[in-house]
Amino acid sequence: MIGWELPPHNSGGLGIACEAIADELLADGWHLQMTLPYMVDDFDTHLPLVDCHDTAWDGMMSKRTDGAPFAAYERPKSGTQLPLPGSWMEDRVEEYAQKVLDYARKHVDEFDVVHAHDWMTMPAAMLIKQELGKPFVAHIHSTEYDRSLSEDRNSYIAQCEIEGMELADRVLAVSYYTKRLLVEKYGIDPDKIDVVHNGVVAHLQETSGVKGHFAGKRPVIVFMGRLTMQKGPDYFLELAQKVLQKRPDALFIVSGMGDMYQHLLLSNAHKSLSAHVLFSGFVRGGAQNAILRRADVFVMPSVSEPFGLVAAEAAMMNTPVIASKSSGVVEIIGGSPKFDFWDTDAMAKEVIHLLEDREYRSVVIEDQLRRLRKNTWNKMVKKIEKVYTQVADENSKA
Repeated sequence: MIGWELPPHNSGGLGIACEAIADELLADGWHLQMTLPYMVDDFDTHLPLVDCHDTAWDGMMSKRTDGAPFAAYERPKSGTQLPLPGSWMEDRVEEYAQKVLDYARKHVDEFDVVHAHDWMTMPAAMLIKQELGKPFVAHIHSTEYDRSLSEDRNSYIAQCEIEGMELADRVLAVSYYTKRLLVEKYGIDPDKIDVVHNGVVAHLQETSGVKGHFAGKRPVIVFMGRLTMQKGPDYFLELAQKVLQKRPDALFIVSGMGDMYQHLLLSNAHKSLSAHVLFSGFVRGGAQNAILRRADVFVMPSVSEPFGLVAAEAAMMNTPVIASKSSGVVEIIGGSPKFDFWDTDAMAKEVIHLLEDREYRSVVIEDQLRRLRKNTWNKMVKKIEKVYTQVADENSKA
């Protein structure tokens, strides 16, 4: 398994999903080796990790407070994107690919299948497939189209995705929404794509620690995600402005960081929302759980969301979730109606309905929990194991 990040040194849901998948594979008796582009002293994990970092990166490690050298979806810093690596991030991806290939060469008889996650790991998987003949599974958690909302297929990142999926033996998509996107925007054969939703962790309901007791007399509405155009945080501020017309006591929390942070701060001030909107920055662990548990409503107005794991996590903490139609999580979550990301009038009405109708709120929460409990990581990983067996068998017969 070619990884890019793991908790607690993760920048989002990718690392969380990879850790959960690896845990289930090990529990089912699979022999697993997971490569990472970094290794830190405080990794408290039972996962069999392989250090594939380049020693030239050592100076970069100290620049990040979370110990990981690269964010999962850090935007390229160059002015233009090129078919060849054209940014600091892309150069690191190429260097990582060579390190992973070097390791694979030395251990070629110890593995049968390569599992790659998103564009950052595709170059490594392609090299192993081309040089060593090992089959590989391309797992798509997010695409460049989702992140940039652009159909430019000529960038380095888009080419990694296209070439990786075309060369892969099978492609895993985290939702039917993503599968349609891969077919329509990337031209991938639908017959080679299997949908494997992200699972949910049932014990989130019993998580101990910080209980989230703050703003006790105010209704709290939460947005949590990267502050990028993809996630729709600007629509959340529009929604806040409309909810406040009916509920001036409401408190809105924006959790996350991203390239829209400064824009959102200015927009927040322009809308005279500063007394009602709290920007918490990026949160994880106990702080994240405390915010999700305290929330009276969680809103995910994403413009394009392959899945939306944080929405499922919020729902598992008995928090009613409002999610946009253009997200994968709505395929497995019940509860509130689903809305167009731009329809802030409808979402604002739903927020107020959930705040003011206790009976309706209880029905929404129970419906969410009933559906999500069926979608465990163990059940989802069983689908991945079937794909592994299929591609390994086909490769052995070739």
